[in-house]
Amino acid sequence: QVQLTERQQKIINLIEVNPRISAALMSQVLSVVVRTIQRELATMQKLGYIRHEGNTSAGHWIVLKKQEH
Repeated sequence: QVQLTERQQKIINLIEVNPRISAALMSQVLSVVVRTIQRELATMQKLGYIRHEGNTSAGHWIVLKKQEH
């Protein structure tokens, strides 16, 4: 079981509040560049934590699993 970083955990929290949140908005909320968010999202998708459905602009995120504390 790979541990999520604090930032990745925050991204999951943001997605749960707003599944349609954009990477740009996430980057503003977390005060990091969009590229960092995109990298985190890609990593989290590979690990099976989240999935994106629909097209880029009209799609939404689905949280597949949460980290057990």
